[in-house]
Amino acid sequence: MSRPTNFIPTEDTIIAIPYVGKFVDFVKTPLGFFLLIIIPTLFIILSEIVVVWEELRKKHSSSGGNLDFAKPLAMFFMATIFMGSSHAFFSDVATSTNNTFTAAAIFPGAPGSVVVNEIMWMGSQGNSADELVELRNMTNTSIDISGWVITDVGSGAADITIPAGKTIPANGFFIVSNDTEVGSVMSITPDYVVNLSMNNGGEQLVLMNSVAVTIDTADNDGDDWFAGANPGGQTAKSSMERNSIPGDGTVSTNWHTATTQVNIDTGKDEKATPGATND
Repeated sequence: MSRPTNFIPTEDTIIAIPYVGKFVDFVKTPLGFFLLIIIPTLFIILSEIVVVWEELRKKHSSSGGNLDFAKPLAMFFMATIFMGSSHAFFSDVATSTNNTFTAAAIFPGAPGSVVVNEIMWMGSQGNSADELVELRNMTNTSIDISGWVITDVGSGAADITIPAGKTIPANGFFIVSNDTEVGSVMSITPDYVVNLSMNNGGEQLVLMNSVAVTIDTADNDGDDWFAGANPGGQTAKSSMERNSIPGDGTVSTNWHTATTQVNIDTGKDEKATPGATND
């Protein structure tokens, strides 16, 4: 659509500049930060050290005095501080909200970046096979979980491997379900439907990335489930939910039994919040 020749931007005007977003995303990566920030900055600092050194040499030659090492040493000290402070970029995730800068020691794909957030281990009212496991992205960056594995959630305590092309959006959720939306009490579409069959007597789920690094662990090995309600019969069930601040998933106090429902079919009494923040 062509823009009027008398176009005057207002405070609500949105102007799109092609490829700027891709450039910004690249700068946020370790490689982009190193190539576009650290190397140019070090080049400038070293250039200034050379200039200062040459000036001092000229002064020494003309006056016959001693060289003053104060300025070159100061420049070197500043460069050392810069390198030390920039190291945090490679291990932290930084966000800026309302001009307030915060940093969190969670890098996308690292342990703690994704957690097991909700487990419907008991199924739903009238359908014990209506089980689900929900993952939560704890970072502000979308995470590719292709090839990631969740242990002991398949039929016969088998492992489940997330297929290629699956991601969790920034601060979002990923639902692995035994049933489709139509066959479950969920009113939303699960992200991956696969055969789930968890032990009602308790299991420990381990989430690992594609190179077998443990990202998160849920529940305790060999004991009953930390939370969740399975009254039996046709009574509505309640899922086991992680606290809003996840903490160690192997500690019972970091879990609770769901008390509200979100994204559950109308008329169903299950307490669970698939695809939404836990209560």
